[in-house]
Amino acid sequence: MGAPALLFIDTETSGLVDSHKPLDDPSQPWAVSIGAELTDLEGRTLSHIATQIRSEGRRIKPEATAVHGITNEMAGRGGVSETAALGVLVGMINQVPFGGMVVGFNIEFDRNVLLGVLMRRRAEASIKAWTRPGLVWTDIQAPCLPFCRLPMPSDPDAYKRPSLDDAGETLLGLPRRVGFHGAFDDATRCRRVFFELVRRGAIEDPVMKEDAA
Repeated sequence: MGAPALLFIDTETSGLVDSHKPLDDPSQPWAVSIGAELTDLEGRTLSHIATQIRSEGRRIKPEATAVHGITNEMAGRGGVSETAALGVLVGMINQVPFGGMVVGFNIEFDRNVLLGVLMRRRAEASIKAWTRPGLVWTDIQAPCLPFCRLPMPSDPDAYKRPSLDDAGETLLGLPRRVGFHGAFDDATRCRRVFFELVRRGAIEDPVMKEDAA
């Protein structure tokens, strides 16, 4: 296997980020579960994390539970501590080299949720790892637009942003999932869609480009 180069991330959260408040505001969402997969340039898995996180007295909004199925009761009695989960995740991101990619479907949301959690914990070393120069944060939702071509009712000349299931079905022929699915399932599906976008020339990986040179 090759060296670490790509980190695929997904989170299920307690709610949506409030853009009118700073990320370290106590009312901002926390990660209810985390899924991440560290791979080499060929997409071979080197390490991964797939875990629910204990609520530790926090609450999950009903509309968030409706999306991922994790209730306050489930989060209160199951999962690992936030400290343990973040420790593993930050350890993985530290292995991504300069120019390597952190990839997700609407990655800015996951990045901000987890950065907000680290800020509220005042985890300075982890914040530096999360925000260090040389990490290429790569969203694969936008590159899927011209392939999925989902009509936007309000604008016939534009496409609406696809879901991960839309992208998987259109690009890879993957069946749409029924019911709830976890963060790790999303992270691995994201990996598959990413490499298909690379194959089709919709995404250029700067690490691959540098390596080829």
